[in-house]
Amino acid sequence: MIYGVFALSLAVIGVSSPSASDGVIEGVVVNGSQDGQSAAGIEVVLRVQIDGQFIGVARTTSQSDGRFRFERLPVGVDGPYLPGANQDGVHVPGPRIWLSANQPRVETELTVYESAADFNPLAIRDHRIDVRSESG
Repeated sequence: MIYGVFALSLAVIGVSSPSASDGVIEGVVVNGSQDGQSAAGIEVVLRVQIDGQFIGVARTTSQSDGRFRFERLPVGVDGPYLPGANQDGVHVPGPRIWLSANQPRVETELTVYESAADFNPLAIRDHRIDVRSESG
């Protein structure tokens, strides 16, 4: 359903529609806090840039091996796609991706990090900034 709204949005704003919607963005979500082990059950969001703003077009969840896949995407749209992963309320964007007739399929890696919900002795609670003027 979200994809249908996305395709309709492209038609309404006048973006030239490619002849086929056979683009694929797929990849793996890894946990940067666990030496890059695959991360299962992570929400992955796909956005596309339209008129300078990134609009959400699809969501999925990474599989047990960390893999995710978005398919039937229009190729040749003006703005890039931007996949990203959500963990513990933090969204981590991935690389910007352009799909074209020459490159309709792109594989990428998204990295998430664990967060601490409890007290962390490394948290900075107070800091001081000294500003000094220099001659000249």
